[in-house]
Amino acid sequence: MPICEISGKEVDKLYKIKVEGTIVRVCKEHISLDTLLSEKPAKFKASNMPKPSPVKEKKTYVVSNYGEIIRKKREKMGLKQKEFALFLAEKDSFINNIESGKQIPSIKTARKIEKYLGVSLISEETSGNASTVSEKKNFTIGDVMNVNKK
Repeated sequence: MPICEISGKEVDKLYKIKVEGTIVRVCKEHISLDTLLSEKPAKFKASNMPKPSPVKEKKTYVVSNYGEIIRKKREKMGLKQKEFALFLAEKDSFINNIESGKQIPSIKTARKIEKYLGVSLISEETSGNASTVSEKKNFTIGDVMNVNKK
């Protein structure tokens, strides 16, 4: 049975409408959303449905002993905090706070430090527990859109 791409409900007939430049197959309830392209019911073809790949959740974070790693490598290179800060275009107080563990560097800053010192500060963890789109039998427009909830 065909499924409305907006609501995900099983319906007897689907109609093609154009919503913000995209053709969508919807039930009679959603025809008023935008431009109706055809009064004829849309042909439903399961083969036209995208075959989504599994969604894996990737978490990127700075390792817990970042301050010690940075300090040891900086000292090994013979750099003072002030000199190191100049290379990174940061304040020496910022470097002091990072090395002492008072402040966690952003991923962007950690990557900059990694590149300069040749150390590893960022860890990525992939979680297989994230729900996958392919587990669902039917798809709606929400499955293929990245919706930001406020």
